[in-house]
Amino acid sequence: MIRRKLAVILFAASLLSLPGPALSVTQSEPIYHIYYYDAPNGSVVGIHYSDCTYWGVTTHAWLVGETTEYSEPLLAGYCNQGVWEPL
Repeated sequence: MIRRKLAVILFAASLLSLPGPALSVTQSEPIYHIYYYDAPNGSVVGIHYSDCTYWGVTTHAWLVGETTEYSEPLLAGYCNQGVWEPL
């Protein structure tokens, strides 16, 4: 009986000494705004803005202006669980 209790206690202690799940280390996700030009190296005619939410970056959240075939992403900051981290 004592051996059994001792075995259960040792088993439970061994489980407690195992490493638990790793702490959730959140990674910042880059936020890009996409700029649209009327021709290569021309003037800006539209911008797709991204947004930072708790679940990550929503790409192309809203558009100001128009889209063209000439576009360039611009790093605007980082998103970490809904918190916008500037550059």
